[in-house]
Amino acid sequence: MRHVDDLKEAIHYGAVQRLRPKLMTVLTTFVGLLPIMWASTYETGADVMKRMAAPMVGGLTTSFVLGLTIYPAVFFVWKRYEMEGLATSLRDLVPFINRPPRSAGEIDGIPARQSRGRLLWIFLALLLVLLLLWGLWSWRQSPIVVEPLQPVAQQQVGDIQIEVSAPEGRFGSGRSRFHLTFRNLGGDPVEVENVEVQFYMPAMATMPAMLIGADLAPISPNAIEGNVDLSISGEWQMRITFDTPGESATPAGSATPARSRNARISIHSQ
Repeated sequence: MRHVDDLKEAIHYGAVQRLRPKLMTVLTTFVGLLPIMWASTYETGADVMKRMAAPMVGGLTTSFVLGLTIYPAVFFVWKRYEMEGLATSLRDLVPFINRPPRSAGEIDGIPARQSRGRLLWIFLALLLVLLLLWGLWSWRQSPIVVEPLQPVAQQQVGDIQIEVSAPEGRFGSGRSRFHLTFRNLGGDPVEVENVEVQFYMPAMATMPAMLIGADLAPISPNAIEGNVDLSISGEWQMRITFDTPGESATPAGSATPARSRNARISIHSQ
């Protein structure tokens, strides 16, 4: 390549030749990943595969855009500066080659047409980078869609009614989210403290017994949100331990201590 026009033609030719194979690779991979991305998080293995598929989709998208737009522009700018630097060195080494006088259509020794083309490539590259950054920021700021909860089971412990709810009204094997709601027999909220939840499955054949603790976070005085990783599907016993606050102090100065209660609720994970 002797001139900038040759470089531009070569880059255009290479980008066009790479368009079809890149597009075929990206589309075929997308088709293979779509079933994983659309799978319910409560199906076996979906919670793991979705985490693997999401970065692959993002990586393929960005590589497709960068490989056909950003990289050719960067290569053009870099290679043209290299060619211009080589031409300048040759002119310095050969003193009898006189540089032609600068014409009115040149800017800093570079023809105005080439200068405008260089500025256009740089502008397009910066614009695409800004669009990518804006898309990434918008995706991170997008609201997280939370699946609605449906009742799974209820259990009465004395004068307190415990309701267990989960997305789609069931627990799935793998990571599952659930809510615990505590109310009295009249339906009014009951404040609870020191809530602990464990999931127990008895031993079966060669499989030992399992006891899995849940991660809990209070969302209101009478409601708890939890997450648990049930390794296998089947019948589990949900063991709930909680305290109800004591009553207010009596005139004598004493207060009723908090009551510790226990509940056992059978659930089925799928």
